[in-house]
Amino acid sequence: MLKNLLLRQKTKSKDVSPTSCKSYQDTDEIGIVFHESIEENDLQYLKNELANDCKNVSLMMRVDKFDKHKDYGYPYFFNRDVSFSGTLNSQFLQEFTVKEMDMLLILENDPDPLTSFVVSKCNAIKIGFFVEGSPIQHLDLLVKPKSESSKYQDLLSYIRKVA
Repeated sequence: MLKNLLLRQKTKSKDVSPTSCKSYQDTDEIGIVFHESIEENDLQYLKNELANDCKNVSLMMRVDKFDKHKDYGYPYFFNRDVSFSGTLNSQFLQEFTVKEMDMLLILENDPDPLTSFVVSKCNAIKIGFFVEGSPIQHLDLLVKPKSESSKYQDLLSYIRKVA
């Protein structure tokens, strides 16, 4: 609880703004932050669509509880990977947050303080989902999907047209 409060405060004060803004057509590198509960077919859909558009994709998965016996299949982070002071204790996170990315897609409807803090460290245009009443303030672009079942298609459609 205390850690979440500290991370919320640090997220507000340490948000890294992108140094440049490219259109989707000129974008080369796209990062995706997602929760372990995402449906694998949804993630594969996004990866395939972005690959068809000639985009390089970097993935980072948030895990609720780490299990050393589980093969997550993707680079991941969990609560212990960020200290109370906001230090990144994971090599995965350190590499991901300094990676040059043009866009960062946040696939959680209402990111928790840990995800929000990690996202705030990335130097990219941050794009996520609009959720009524959500206190998300650190994203550069919010997409309001037509429905839950079409949210990933809506996200791609939107960034292809607008960004």
